[in-house]
Amino acid sequence: MIKVLITGSSGYIGNCLFQYLVSQKINVIGIDKNINIETKNNYKLNLLNKKKLDSLLKKINPEIVIHLAAQSLVDQSINKKKYYDNNNRATINLINSMKKNNIKNIIFSSTAAVYKSKNKPIFEYDKLYPKSNYAKSKLHCENLIRKKNSLNYIILRFFNVCSALKRKRIFGEFHKPETHLIPTVVYKCLMKQNVFIYGNNFNTKDKTCVRNYIHIHDICDAIFKSVKLIQKGKKSYIFNIGSN
Repeated sequence: MIKVLITGSSGYIGNCLFQYLVSQKINVIGIDKNINIETKNNYKLNLLNKKKLDSLLKKINPEIVIHLAAQSLVDQSINKKKYYDNNNRATINLINSMKKNNIKNIIFSSTAAVYKSKNKPIFEYDKLYPKSNYAKSKLHCENLIRKKNSLNYIILRFFNVCSALKRKRIFGEFHKPETHLIPTVVYKCLMKQNVFIYGNNFNTKDKTCVRNYIHIHDICDAIFKSVKLIQKGKKSYIFNIGSN
């Protein structure tokens, strides 16, 4: 049975992915700095702690690392240092530790925000022009991974992830504070509160923005297919993961 390590396993995507891969009979180990109770399959670890990271990767010895852990809020008010530490430094530590422990395969969650804005479908070969600190940090991490000749990589550029998986429990979005549109709309409806939509000068029927959403189940399935693909040998791919 293939052994996979997920970084950021207690986050929205990480939590859903963990359950999904377990259902696909994959041996999954999770690490996250926000885990409250450690188990044999989930470890509390901050990727900035290089010594502990090296020790744990040596102990776990996964065949593939799925790197989800990141400062993910697209918020320009967040200190740039948080993005640098939680995204760039953490990724540098991870890929260096992978090299030390002879782990050659990584699947990296990036973002469609690395592309230059356009009103037409976005393809993997389109121009890159990240504007937010979040997108800039993600593109920097992509470049770090691509420059490591020792790594087989698949980079997945996610569009707007939404919804939940239903297993024995429901695994879905729950952020503090909540900044994502769909859970905000659901919550406001339940509380009978108003929802405010901003922007009225877009080239659409009602002049408001149109966003590309993708269901969390499809994200998990795309990562699962990436696991199968990278198992086949030396691979270096970049894929957009959106609704079409």
